[in-house]
Amino acid sequence: MFQSEKYVSKISGSSWDPEKFSEYPAFWSIFPLEQDIECAGLFHYRCILDLSGKYTEDISRSMIHRKDEIAIQSQFLELYTFVMAVSRPLNFATVGQSIWDQLLFCIPDIEFDLLKMCKIFDSITGLSAEIVLKSTSKLYARNMFFGPVQFANCWNEVSFGVLKGLKETKFRSESDRPGAYILERLFSVYLENWRLTHEVVERPYIWFA
Repeated sequence: MFQSEKYVSKISGSSWDPEKFSEYPAFWSIFPLEQDIECAGLFHYRCILDLSGKYTEDISRSMIHRKDEIAIQSQFLELYTFVMAVSRPLNFATVGQSIWDQLLFCIPDIEFDLLKMCKIFDSITGLSAEIVLKSTSKLYARNMFFGPVQFANCWNEVSFGVLKGLKETKFRSESDRPGAYILERLFSVYLENWRLTHEVVERPYIWFA
């Protein structure tokens, strides 16, 4: 079953404002996972992925049907023990932007924070986030995924490691959720590397209005 909803008012072991990281404090709070869990992921209270394969496009449903839809989707969790489900990526190639360019276009004052978090991410993963972000136009938005628990455990360690690497400094960006916006891009970098050796499928969104 899906994890019960709960409100996270602080990040354990950190004085960072959880609002700066959007849904990530809730994600971090569920670890360590129980040993018998085979699948895990991250959905939003107003948006989930279609795990059933029923829909071919993103759909919108009333919030009053959310519990029913979640119950339906829960029947398909075991299909993702070895396969990762992610959202269909946004593609900014149509406007001639990489996902690095697109973030700076929307939030011009975030570049310093972006560079800093990329360097921390690289030191943890051995990847080259800045190079990847500047060379791809595909963004797996909203950090949403469901699949093998190994991925969830690894991404928890990496994303929380980035938080710890920030220490207790402040963001220079005045945007509301700079940590979340940057982790969203780093998630895309990590996912692209993961899919080199693992099966990944793209699924539509189910929105609850």
